[in-house]
Amino acid sequence: MAFFLGACLIPSFLISFGATWIVRRFAARYGLVDQPGPRKVHATPTPLGGGIAIWMGVVIPLLAASAAVWWLTRTPTTPDWMPATVDPGGALNRTTLLWCILAGGTLLSAIGLVDDVASLPWLPRLVVQLAIAIALVAAGVRATVFVPLPVVGAAVTVVWILVLVNAFNFLDNMDGLSAGIALVASLMFATVMLTSTSEPRWLVGGVMLLLAGALAGFLCFNRPPASIFMGDSGSYF
Repeated sequence: MAFFLGACLIPSFLISFGATWIVRRFAARYGLVDQPGPRKVHATPTPLGGGIAIWMGVVIPLLAASAAVWWLTRTPTTPDWMPATVDPGGALNRTTLLWCILAGGTLLSAIGLVDDVASLPWLPRLVVQLAIAIALVAAGVRATVFVPLPVVGAAVTVVWILVLVNAFNFLDNMDGLSAGIALVASLMFATVMLTSTSEPRWLVGGVMLLLAGALAGFLCFNRPPASIFMGDSGSYF
């Protein structure tokens, strides 16, 4: 378990930390700057784009993990360091749905990044969010909500995605708030998935740990007084 925790948290933290430092340094060159305003708490222009670093902290380790799992399914023996309950083949089969979710998150992050630079109207952003939520439900991401009618679960899932995306966006108005809440939530769900089920859910728990590590790396620069904001690219993701 210790190896698994380290393998998830450390790479995502280091990638996010390094990427946040780079984005902070070059953000102004590409127009990623949040100017002070009457409803804002910062008094000086502050770089945006921390969401790019969070995205990299999650996606890059997952790409490496997916490649490692693919390799493990083609080796005759299981490495000694791998927990006995890990099934590389089962994890590989579930990565299709995982990458559908990440594709949706990447598209949301991209539209958020455009908004960070160009300040898009709310309606196009909402339309894109709705389209992505519907596409994810069509791909199989849906809650059952204990109702036998699939259409009910599908509708609830679309609304749930829209609510969460915009809730985290609205929370991103104070230093460390949105990222801090997401960090606590991801660690909580990782704990549940790894310790409170009949057997550990390594894939879901691992993704939550990657997200936690990426958020922690970003929070090193976003804690009060923040030297960079995640922007819509981060809160949407």
